Amino acid sequence: MVQTPEFKAKQFKSFGEVSQPLSSRVLGIKLPIDLDKAVFNLPPKERVPWVRRVITEAGRPGLFN
Repeated sequence: MVQTPEFKAKQFKSFGEVSQPLSSRVLGIKLPIDLDKAVFNLPPKERVPWVRRVITEAGRPGLFN
């Protein structure tokens, strides 16, 4: 089955405001159990922007020095 760009655009919607283009790759990580539970207790529409913001804020200073 071939998925057209139009199909993919409708299938996956971004949560929250995104100020820059997003990568087509997905980052999957395992977290300590207590953090995993806390993050997944957030509603999905809050969870994704929160995780994206936390990684961005922590990553930029360390990766772009």
